[in-house]
Amino acid sequence: MIKRAEVIRFGVLCQGPQLSVWESQVLEAVLLLGHTSLEVLLHTELPAAEAASTTRASTSLAWRFYRKWLYRPVALRRAPATAARNTPRLACTTQSLRGELGLDESTRAAVSKCQLDFIVSFVAQPTGRLFAGLAQLGVWGFQFGSWQNTAEVPISFWEVYTSQLTSYAALYRMTGSEECDVLQEGVFRTLLHSPTHSAAAMYKECANWPADICRGVMQGGELKRTGRQLAPPIVDFQPPANAALLAFLGRLSGRKLRQLYETYLQADQWNMGVVNRPIQDFLRPDSLRDAHVDAPPLPDRNVFYADSFARQEENKTVVYFEFYDYRVRRGNISRLSYPWQAGEVPAPVLSFPHHLSYPFLHGPYCMPEAWVTNSIRLYDLRAPVTDHTAGQLLLEAPAVDSTLLEYQGRHWLFYARMDRDPMLNLFIAYADTLEGPWHEHPQNPVKTTIRSARPGGPFFEHAGKLYRPAQDCAQDYGYGITINQVLTLTPTEYAEQEVAALTSPHPGYPDGLHTIAAVDEASTLIDFKRRRFIPFATLLALWITVSGVIPFKRKRR
Repeated sequence: MIKRAEVIRFGVLCQGPQLSVWESQVLEAVLLLGHTSLEVLLHTELPAAEAASTTRASTSLAWRFYRKWLYRPVALRRAPATAARNTPRLACTTQSLRGELGLDESTRAAVSKCQLDFIVSFVAQPTGRLFAGLAQLGVWGFQFGSWQNTAEVPISFWEVYTSQLTSYAALYRMTGSEECDVLQEGVFRTLLHSPTHSAAAMYKECANWPADICRGVMQGGELKRTGRQLAPPIVDFQPPANAALLAFLGRLSGRKLRQLYETYLQADQWNMGVVNRPIQDFLRPDSLRDAHVDAPPLPDRNVFYADSFARQEENKTVVYFEFYDYRVRRGNISRLSYPWQAGEVPAPVLSFPHHLSYPFLHGPYCMPEAWVTNSIRLYDLRAPVTDHTAGQLLLEAPAVDSTLLEYQGRHWLFYARMDRDPMLNLFIAYADTLEGPWHEHPQNPVKTTIRSARPGGPFFEHAGKLYRPAQDCAQDYGYGITINQVLTLTPTEYAEQEVAALTSPHPGYPDGLHTIAAVDEASTLIDFKRRRFIPFATLLALWITVSGVIPFKRKRR
C-alpha cells in the first residue's frame, strides 16, 4: 500500500478531448489533498455524444427534445480541464462506435512509465483488463443507478420516472478480473419534481469520492472497501415513447407546483414528548402503535421545540431542547422540567448570536450544534455561559448533530457536515481522552445514505449490542428514525446495519420524527413535527428567494 509520505500518482480516462464540469471537480478534489499528482489524461477518439449517435434514430422525437433542452445538468457541460492543463495527453484507440477501447504498445508503455497508483475512468466501457498491471490500485469507475452509464441514460431520470424515493451510486474498482469491488456507495434522495436537480445533487457528492478514498489511504495506508461487488449494469435502456414522456412531463409540472406550495405555504413545526416505554421497545416499532405520547403545549404557531435530550437534576427530570422562533429566525437551547408544569415558560440555557440546536448532553456538559462557528464545543452548564468561545473545543468542523460516545476505552464523535450534505453523510472522529487530540476516521464519510446516516440521538445498548439512532430523510427532512446496530467500531473500520424504522407515533404531529433519547429505564423522549402554514416562515422563504441571502442558519429541508 501507499505510505503516507509518498505522492499518490493517478491518471484519468475520459470520453472525448474535454472533461465535463463534474469530472473536472473530481480531479480538483483529489489534487487539493496535496501529495497527489495527475500524471496522464487518456481520452477516447470520439466524444460521448457522437459515440451515442447511432442509437438516436430509434428514439422518439419527444425523447430527443427532452434530452437536448429539458435535461441539462450543469455538471455535464463540457469545459476545458483547468486542473489538467499541463498534463500529458494520450489517445485510446476506438475499435467500434459503441464499444471496445484499445491501447497500442506505445501508449501502454507511456502509461506504464507513469507508475500510476490508480486511474479514474469516466467512460462506460469496462477497462479493468485493458489497464491490468498499469495501476497499483486498479481502475476506479462510477456507476449511477442500475443502468450502464452512457449518453442515452440520463442520471436520475428513471428513478424520477418510476417515483422511486431513492437513487443509488457507487465508486468501484476494476482489476484484471470480471469482478468489481465497491469502494464507496451512496443512497440519495430522489428529487421527484426534477431529474436534473436530482442528478446535480448526486454529481456534487460523488465528485468527492476518489478524494475520500485517497485521504483514507494517506491516513491509514489501506484501501477503503465496502466488501460488496458491483451488480452487473443493465445495458439496454428503452426511452419512453412520445405519449408516455408527455404524460411524465405533466406529472413533473404537478410535482413542481406541490414543491413550491410546500416551500412557501408550509413550514415545519416541531414538538417533543415522552413515551412511557423503554428505548429498547423502539427496536420493535409494531409494539408502539397504541403508545401514549405526553407532549407539552406550544406557546403559539411561530414557535417550536425540537432536538430534545433529558437528564436528572436534583431528583427531577429536566429536558433540554432547541427553542426556535420564526419571528427572530434563530434557535437557542432552553429547558423545561418533566412532568410538564402548566404555565412553565422555557428557561434559556445557551443563547448566542448564531443559531443553536441539538443540545447533546454529556454529564454536566452540553454539546450543541453550532456549525456556523466551524467547531464542536462542550459547555459546562454548572455555571451560566454567555460567551460561545468559552466552551471546550473538541474538533474544528462545520459539524451537524454531533453525538458523543464513550466505548471500549475511547471517545467517539459521530456527526454530519454542512459542507457535505448533512442529510447524507456520516463522519467519525475519535480520541483516547475527551481533551484529545482528536483524529478523523480514515473511512470518512463512513456512510453515505439518505436513509440512516445523519445522527438522531444518543447511542444505547441492549442485550449486549450497541445501537445508533439516525435520521431517515428519504421522503422529507426528518421524516423518520432508523435505528442501526453497530457491528464494527475501530480507529480504522466502521460497519452497522439497519434494524428498525420509526415514524411519528403522535397523531397530531404525523409528518416527522428525528431524535430519540432515553429519559430513564422506563421512558423515552422523542420529537415530531407537523406541516402547517406559518406566516413568518412564508415571509422568510420569500426573502431567501428574492435576496439569495439566508439571514439565519436553521435546519433546511
